[in-house]
Amino acid sequence: MKKQITGNDISFEASPVDPILAVFGEVGPNYGVVLLEWDSGTQALTDVCRECVTHQIVSKVVFSSDGRYMVAAAMSAGHMVVYKLTEDHSLVLVRYASLGRALAAACLARVASVWRAFALLLVSDKYSIGERIMVINAETGKDNKLAGKMQGPYSRLLPLADTDAVLALPHLSKTVHVLRFTAEKSATVLVKMGPIIASGHECSYMDGFFNASYVLTYSYFGTVIVRPSKYCENIERKLQVTHRYGRGLRHVSIDLSAQTLIALTGAGDLAVYCLDESHSEPTYVPPDLAMWAEDGVTIVQPYDKTILEQQEEQRVWEEAQECRAQRDQLVQSLAALSPCRCPSRCRQ
Repeated sequence: MKKQITGNDISFEASPVDPILAVFGEVGPNYGVVLLEWDSGTQALTDVCRECVTHQIVSKVVFSSDGRYMVAAAMSAGHMVVYKLTEDHSLVLVRYASLGRALAAACLARVASVWRAFALLLVSDKYSIGERIMVINAETGKDNKLAGKMQGPYSRLLPLADTDAVLALPHLSKTVHVLRFTAEKSATVLVKMGPIIASGHECSYMDGFFNASYVLTYSYFGTVIVRPSKYCENIERKLQVTHRYGRGLRHVSIDLSAQTLIALTGAGDLAVYCLDESHSEPTYVPPDLAMWAEDGVTIVQPYDKTILEQQEEQRVWEEAQECRAQRDQLVQSLAALSPCRCPSRCRQ
């Protein structure tokens, strides 16, 4: 199965529950996202929904663990868009938020049975330096206040299998922190420090990956540490996927059963590791170039209107309708006060 994507700066994110692949990238002056659904019967990918998000660079898309909510974030501009996925996999806009500049991370976690979007804010002119994590109710789109004490600053947030908890990766540290959240009121989230765990890395800068079963942390030296998502204090595996001079690791992911691990290095090397040791020696078969001759998938049209443009047009239309209604009401009031007795042509 293959699909050619039309656009630039293309990235992918898969839903953890449904056979949905979110493809996002640049088309013309805009960044958009398209949802592709895998049909096991026809063995094909079909377009189910597309959204023209913003003019800013959308560099991250994340799903909630139940696949019902999605966040598209323009990290450098500090914009975060929260969507809800319907049963037919359509996107419903919940909130377009401009949180400030330099978002380091964005994730979705359940706190008190309510899905909330967490944004790790590095620089902002609006918020004080202590409010590093911004919280938005993903179900209503309203801002939530974050109260409590925590250490930091953090560079990454990884939701854990336990509800009301995330694994926070501090900036330039060899430890990781568990942050536990509670909701005192509907609009207030209280954070408390959980256990501080040794990362197991020799390097003090690391990144991470999570799914429903495992949490990965990986460092510039090429070390990958696998932890169970429910018991993150325990280290299940420690792998050396590349040497320390391999320009680091750009991304590492693992499947739910911990059978396959994929690592992309900073040098552009992609490696697949079979962790259960039951696979035969893999062989590489180059793809047939003729497979790319067919038409591919277009994320959005080059000049589709973004969310902010659509909201601006809606606001202008509503103001025009309101002005028209006020004008008609004023004309009716004046006509009732001083009825005109001129000929019919004057009354017209």
